[in-house]
Amino acid sequence: MAPTPPLPPSTIRDEINKVEQVPVTNADGSITYITRALKLTEQEQAEQDELDNIMQEALDEIQRLSSSDYADDKDTLKILDAWEAERSKTLESDYSNRNDSEERALARRGISDSTAAQNVKRLHSLDKQDAYDSLSNERDLLGQNVRSDQIGMQQNLYNLAASQVDSTAVKQQQSVLQGRSIMSAQEQARQASLNDYYNSQITSGLQSSLFGQAVSAASSLGSVGSRLGLGLFGL
Repeated sequence: MAPTPPLPPSTIRDEINKVEQVPVTNADGSITYITRALKLTEQEQAEQDELDNIMQEALDEIQRLSSSDYADDKDTLKILDAWEAERSKTLESDYSNRNDSEERALARRGISDSTAAQNVKRLHSLDKQDAYDSLSNERDLLGQNVRSDQIGMQQNLYNLAASQVDSTAVKQQQSVLQGRSIMSAQEQARQASLNDYYNSQITSGLQSSLFGQAVSAASSLGSVGSRLGLGLFGL
């Protein structure tokens, strides 16, 4: 009885990973399997095209956000402008109150025209300018943090599309991305305001203590006190 001939090699399909292993007969008669992507149906191809487009848009957005000439979008600018305006308003109020307190304290001790009083006013002006310089730097840092969050969101969207999940889920994620970006910017601004508040309380307490020492010294020691006040304020 003749032996049963071996079955011809067949293609092995992997529907989950969308690939197939195809047998290829070599010159010596041996078989080698090569792996190739399954041909997509029309619907599958349309879905893949959507995912590819989302990935490309995410990459384009990451490149835009990472560009050296990047400019904040209008929504982010609106949040940053509102934060800076509120912070400027707070600074003006703080320094106005401080100025009134300093002038009353100097007047009570009869040293409004003393050298120490002039030094106090100079320090007040310098501190106020430093505060506004810091505000500008804080706004820049806040904008950088917002941009970093936006880049992270786009990277997550790219990875989601690249994982070949259902395109509907990816499109839903993409549609809410703008809202999440705005919420992130608002949260960054809120946190920055909290940090500014606590830092201002610490700074205000220190300035009040130094001012009290300088005024007391100037009031009791005259011209010697004026020089002491000058030293206490580092001028």
